[in-house]
Amino acid sequence: MHLSLLTALTQSNCQILTIQQYSNIHLNLNDKVSFFKKHHQPLFFEISTAACPLPYTVHARVQAALTFPSSAMAPRTVSLILYRNAATQRAHFAIFIPSAANQDLGTIIHVIGAPMAGYQLEFKRNYSPALTQQPHTRYKIGQIDSQYIVDAANDAPGKDSTPKGAVELAAGQVPPPGISQSFLGPVDDTRNKRCQEWTMEYVRHLVHLQYLDAGAIQIVQSKRDPPTHGVGLQPLGRGQELGGGGQAAGT
Repeated sequence: MHLSLLTALTQSNCQILTIQQYSNIHLNLNDKVSFFKKHHQPLFFEISTAACPLPYTVHARVQAALTFPSSAMAPRTVSLILYRNAATQRAHFAIFIPSAANQDLGTIIHVIGAPMAGYQLEFKRNYSPALTQQPHTRYKIGQIDSQYIVDAANDAPGKDSTPKGAVELAAGQVPPPGISQSFLGPVDDTRNKRCQEWTMEYVRHLVHLQYLDAGAIQIVQSKRDPPTHGVGLQPLGRGQELGGGGQAAGT
């Protein structure tokens, strides 16, 4: 970071207030951001007009206060989204994290696959639940601090399995269900896990990390299907796009 720091911070939804002053200071931008998030007050620090890496002790002429718009720093309301193409099917579970700028556009975090083939983690970027044609229901489960979330780098919808930010890294720490040992039997939390069971484990993990309040566990648990609901062979082709992620029947 160097003279362009003022421009870079402005472009990243930060506002800069400047006054002239000579001073030496050790710059560490992460410390300043952490201070603001904790105390909701700006912390003054010096910015060098000469090119230099951060952190670095420099002789500076610019003193700046780093402040954030409320939309950039506000907690995000996290939702559980249930997709179900037919009442006889098990619902597909997904967690939706809204972007800072738009509560109806964000990232879907879920596992996709089938009990007889196993599942894999997927992130759907710039996803809008309101625009999907699939039958679904959205339930608010709590709020997560924005510091744990990284929004998509651009506006293009996409899918990937590379986590960005602490919330997505936490998803990668919960193993996706493997091939079911008894996919025709009742669903459980050990031998026959599917997307609902993975989502339950993921939410518990977020609570353990103190990203979500414990009340989220009860909300998600209350939306799970009974163990025998929708279990068994489904008609060919049913549910192949459940949840928009290639989710096979019987999830």
